[in-house]
Amino acid sequence: MDLVEIYKSLGEITRLRIVMLLLDKKMCGYHIENTLFVSQSNISRHLTKLKYAKIVKEEKEGQKIFFSINPQFIEKYNLLYESLLGNRITHEIFRNDEKVYLDKKDMLDLTYCNIAENI
Repeated sequence: MDLVEIYKSLGEITRLRIVMLLLDKKMCGYHIENTLFVSQSNISRHLTKLKYAKIVKEEKEGQKIFFSINPQFIEKYNLLYESLLGNRITHEIFRNDEKVYLDKKDMLDLTYCNIAENI
């Protein structure tokens, strides 16, 4: 998977919000749906794209499927992962207020461009 596909995957607000949630802990689809107030089919579609980009992995535990950040993504794109993990202000913006995110999107895009130059 190349960096362009990863940025395409992270370029959609719902997928980015899912990744931000999974930075904290692994979660099942049901809890992602309820946290983000998004339908099951919508979450499923976004998780499929994140799995295709190898950002997210799934593990079956009994009857539930849990999603988490793929350790191979962390290894290969450590700088990008650390910027996502370390930027708790952005994390809270994504988790709590999509409007604020959209208002500050240009500023955040510049941050991601700087990260891409260093990978």
